[in-house]
Amino acid sequence: MSVFVSIITLLLAALVLIGAAIPVIMAVVALRDISRKAYQSTMDYQAEIDGAKAAA
Repeated sequence: MSVFVSIITLLLAALVLIGAAIPVIMAVVALRDISRKAYQSTMDYQAEIDGAKAAA
């Protein structure tokens, strides 16, 4: 009986840890996406500057 209780307790603890990790994972993915977009806009701006220098 106590074996089943300990197994159920471990499963519940694993579910709680997974539930706590989900928002962290989502935040990391969102930050990565934001940084990628910021880098891309910086590169676009730099290309625009280089194009203006070449045209001048």
